[in-house]
Amino acid sequence: MNQLDSIRSTNTIPILQGYIATYLNKHEHDTQIIDDLQDAPLTLEDLNRHMQEFRPKLVGFSGYHYLMERIRFFARFIKEYYPETKLILGGPQSLFLPGDGLKDLQDFDIICNKGEGELTTLNIAESLKSGDSFYNIPGISFKDNDQIITTNRPDCLPQDLDIYPSPYVQGVIDLSMKKTACIFTSRGCEHVCNFCVTPLFNNMRIRFHSVDHVLEEMQYLESAGMDSLWIGDPNFTAYRSRTVELMEQKINRGIRIPFWCQTRVDMVDKDLLKLMQKAGLHCIGFGLESGSDKILNTMHKEVSISRFHEIVTYAQSLGINVELFSMYGQPGETYEDARKTISIVQKYDIPIYANSCAQQLQLTCGSMYGKDPEKFGFKVSDKYIPSYLSFWHEYETDCLTRLDLRKIQAAWVLYNKETEFNIENCINIFHTVDYILEHKEMLKEEKRLYEYWLYLGSLLEDKETMMQCIKNFRKNISTDKKELTKLLKHADMYSVSDTVQNNSRVIIFCQYEGQYIPEKHYLKPGLNDLRYKIQKGTLLGMKVNESVKVTLSDGQGTNVIISVLRIFNKVKIKDVKQLDKNHLWHDYNFISYKALEQSSNELLLFLTLKSIPYSQFAGIPQVLLNLVSYYTKIHKFSEVEKCYRGMLLIPHVAYKVAETFGDIISYAGKHEEAIEYYNKSDVTEHVLIKKAYSYVKLNRHEEAFNILKNISKKEDMLYCEVMLECLHNLSADNIDEIRALSHKVVHMKVQKILENSTLAVNLKSKVASNVRA
Repeated sequence: MNQLDSIRSTNTIPILQGYIATYLNKHEHDTQIIDDLQDAPLTLEDLNRHMQEFRPKLVGFSGYHYLMERIRFFARFIKEYYPETKLILGGPQSLFLPGDGLKDLQDFDIICNKGEGELTTLNIAESLKSGDSFYNIPGISFKDNDQIITTNRPDCLPQDLDIYPSPYVQGVIDLSMKKTACIFTSRGCEHVCNFCVTPLFNNMRIRFHSVDHVLEEMQYLESAGMDSLWIGDPNFTAYRSRTVELMEQKINRGIRIPFWCQTRVDMVDKDLLKLMQKAGLHCIGFGLESGSDKILNTMHKEVSISRFHEIVTYAQSLGINVELFSMYGQPGETYEDARKTISIVQKYDIPIYANSCAQQLQLTCGSMYGKDPEKFGFKVSDKYIPSYLSFWHEYETDCLTRLDLRKIQAAWVLYNKETEFNIENCINIFHTVDYILEHKEMLKEEKRLYEYWLYLGSLLEDKETMMQCIKNFRKNISTDKKELTKLLKHADMYSVSDTVQNNSRVIIFCQYEGQYIPEKHYLKPGLNDLRYKIQKGTLLGMKVNESVKVTLSDGQGTNVIISVLRIFNKVKIKDVKQLDKNHLWHDYNFISYKALEQSSNELLLFLTLKSIPYSQFAGIPQVLLNLVSYYTKIHKFSEVEKCYRGMLLIPHVAYKVAETFGDIISYAGKHEEAIEYYNKSDVTEHVLIKKAYSYVKLNRHEEAFNILKNISKKEDMLYCEVMLECLHNLSADNIDEIRALSHKVVHMKVQKILENSTLAVNLKSKVASNVRA
């Protein structure tokens, strides 16, 4: 399960499940791996089909903290309609999880919390097949009637990983949509960093696949058409002599496939890096964790910043890309320490993206920090946290408040390459504007904040937003005229022109005669806004309302008809007074609503809608609500109020206007403002529950609870969800009530999905029987 990545991503290769399935197959048990991915989500219809066709005795879930509620959803469905099927929780979330986790995981039968996945699952499968109890299976917690039994930890883990066959070579993992494969050549770590569970689970040892096994797998994946390998070992170079042998054999056998790996800077040297580069190393990740030696010592990392500098600069000199893993929220760490980490990553010109973008430290079960947070200075939340979860991010430290932690996260997002890419390419513009404005006080000392803020304001052609940015820049950064002139260079402003030039901005409409393929075609069907940085090619010299047919160089000869709708020329802004010039602010009424309907350009939709007088929305109130959503995301609540007054004049919709506005604003995460509109609505229980939801999102749980305690609609799903959150925060000792309500909410979610599904009819008469091993 991976709701963060797509089907093409290496991150969605089910490598852990693949090892377990392959090992079970080796011992004559049938297996099946089911994906649940960002762009290929598992539906209940899909899950039911798998259950009907395969009839499993055991279903296992690989758990991660952020996925646990989704896992509980699928588990509830399986237990409701296939009650004889045993459910097991494994994966990273289960490591060192207490047996009491099963009290909150009411639909689960087993947690694999201390044993290795392959061996433990095989033992369970064998017991299900023979009818034996689970008492003699080491490394698990399980339910036996009303008791929860936790067995002993295994005496030892297999030292020779070759007992686990390759899931690739055995054909268990489908690589048809992948270009990079993930492999493991070892497991474990010998360094006990305070934040990590890996060394503790592996008894502070490293266990290996043989060099021949690894080379066979590499050779197979190269012949299968993979472009590269992602080696997931915690410390790939832990044993130097083995690494040298593996690299030399890879070269000698002519296995040319390039690879990524991760290790520690004290486990590589210059000669080893040279050899690895020769063997195909194109990128290496190091655990920087912090830019402060003091904090590295606190976490028991046992490396120095000077060693990082030596190894990182040398690796880069060889042409090897470097990624630096880091985190914030360590005991004793200040905001200045955390900000220093960003500076170090930038110092080496490493893009802050993916692996090189820091995460907040996670308090996990089993780590040194997680075992005794208070000992290390963590102040953990006193809210009720289900026993299948760890404290995770629910803490403050001796030096960092929750607000400080949010501020650090915001700084990393500000300097993230993905943020830069999205802004430069007008992707997720309204989400980015919202983020900038939401965090402008936290980031007020960062120049980049104002550069993005001004640029985005110019894209929106919103003078008020731009002037607010300039005012805050003068207050928090500099009043120096030269500094302000530098800032103004980030404004993307234009005046109307009549002929396309290289520095023009051109709004065009595209009509494809062949198939549009997003991966190949830059121009989208419908409206496109070509800014001055984009080469205009065949459009040069064209005028407004002219069209041209272009054959794209996509290897298929696809034709697209391009019509020029409006042309602008770039204007350099050198002085704030220039923003008073009317020719810089444009009316977009030239874009027809029909053209907008055929397009996916949010920015042009917004610019067009805000050019239309509110009185003209009478026949299309839904379009006005789109504008409300956009204004909410860019924090223009005075314009939202104007839209509200305009909607009140539209017949037959006025009675629902306030509630609808509250819903739109709440969905955008602006709950203070949402409550204002719910207060203007009719006082129905339905509206009151929504209002309570907004109070919960503002962490005003007592106000939410005071609303809910007088509500009679106790079978309403939103009521139950909001009440559950109130109980978590106000009545942490009321464990039985919380657990019962939590289970009820998951059940309601399953039933809601089934309500309008033909699957519900079939399930009513379903009897779980005839299952097979």
